[in-house]
Amino acid sequence: MVAAPTERWSWGCLIAALCLAAWGGLGGVQIPSQIQLALAGGAVALAGLPHGAADGWLALQGGIAATRPRAVCFFAGYLGLAVLVVVGWNALPVICLGVFLAISVWHFGDGRIMQPLALARIASGLVVLGAPVVMSGTEVTQIYQVLSGPGAMVLAKAQWLLFWPACMVVVVAAFIRSAQWRTIAPPLLEHVALVGLAGLLSPLMYFVVFFCGIHSPRHMSAVLQLARTGARRLLWGSVWALTLISIAAGGLVFLWLIRSGQPPEAAAQRVIFIGLAALTLPHMVWVDGLYPWMRRRVTGATSLS
Repeated sequence: MVAAPTERWSWGCLIAALCLAAWGGLGGVQIPSQIQLALAGGAVALAGLPHGAADGWLALQGGIAATRPRAVCFFAGYLGLAVLVVVGWNALPVICLGVFLAISVWHFGDGRIMQPLALARIASGLVVLGAPVVMSGTEVTQIYQVLSGPGAMVLAKAQWLLFWPACMVVVVAAFIRSAQWRTIAPPLLEHVALVGLAGLLSPLMYFVVFFCGIHSPRHMSAVLQLARTGARRLLWGSVWALTLISIAAGGLVFLWLIRSGQPPEAAAQRVIFIGLAALTLPHMVWVDGLYPWMRRRVTGATSLS
């Protein structure tokens, strides 16, 4: 079986990250938290945000934003959901963090391991998001407390508890479907590699590798498959325009938080994670909800991930 380009990219990214992390660990190399935040911010801006910025182009292709009034309605709804997350986070921070983690479990989950698809994605997402909690619980709890206060500790504990049953589901399902081992092996080994990576990297760097090195390239590859050669200029133009707008908005919020008295590290963490949460909700509603339905009607395909 020949690996698809995005699979080769994902495995290359994972192997490189594992080697670097192991080398750094054996040499006692520790990256200062400020540098980690700078790396995370840069990686999310340049490799993470663009895959969500493609939503505008997808809306155009799907007919939702085919006319100016429809485009205004689409972007107004998209922005409205994002603002709703930010406002809700200030009012109910622990609940909003919990909702963000829940939708991320579904959005980041891999449905290739087993059937039914829903159980596969949930189990996979719990493993992917729970690995850093199990391996670096104190650091994750500290990040959660910065984002949502002391009450967020219960979320880290819940992730820790759910991680182990999810691992069992993934492994047992793979062995049950051993007749399809050539199909099951790559995603199963990927999950094993991610858990190992979580044991070698800080939670922030683990997130960067997964989100920017695996999830985003896969999504953009699927989007590019939908774009004819002549349409790719419009796709990339809209992607980078919306990405730059998002970066500028994040920069303004960061400066506002600093002027409000927040420490720079806490302000950066809030911008990265709450900002992503604000964009993830409309992105997931669109990519995992509305767009697959329209795509099935046209091509028979079922997923962008």
